[in-house]
Amino acid sequence: MSPIILARPRPELFAQSRQVIHAFPAGQHNTCDRRRALCGFSAPPTLLVPVAEISGTGCELCLVALPADLLPGDAANAVLPPAPPASAGGEPYAIGLRGERVRHRLARNPVTTRFDGRDAVLCACGAIGCLARGQPPPGYQPCPHCD
Repeated sequence: MSPIILARPRPELFAQSRQVIHAFPAGQHNTCDRRRALCGFSAPPTLLVPVAEISGTGCELCLVALPADLLPGDAANAVLPPAPPASAGGEPYAIGLRGERVRHRLARNPVTTRFDGRDAVLCACGAIGCLARGQPPPGYQPCPHCD
């Protein structure tokens, strides 16, 4: 069993803006009837809906705190293009954290942080990606949700 449980707040009880997926350590069954996510968010388990994977918007702070080998899917085996040099010119964009061959537009005034030794950034579609500049690698398609 995974040491992490992914869950989001119940849609009928929380606003759309709070429907982010959080990562919870698995062994919290007898802790004051609340579950505490890696980011510090806490809620009673009855207000949470477990999910199988991070789809839609994931909590940025939970993702940063989550080791890459615990990300769902094949994130630990993802082959990302090399990080661009700090002086790389060109338009900034982002690529998927899990190695998806998708290039994303950046959100206006994007939130950035460090993740797995690279700069991570909030994309226009709400996904989190690795920050890059210049020409995207061959074969990367534009994200259909970033427009």
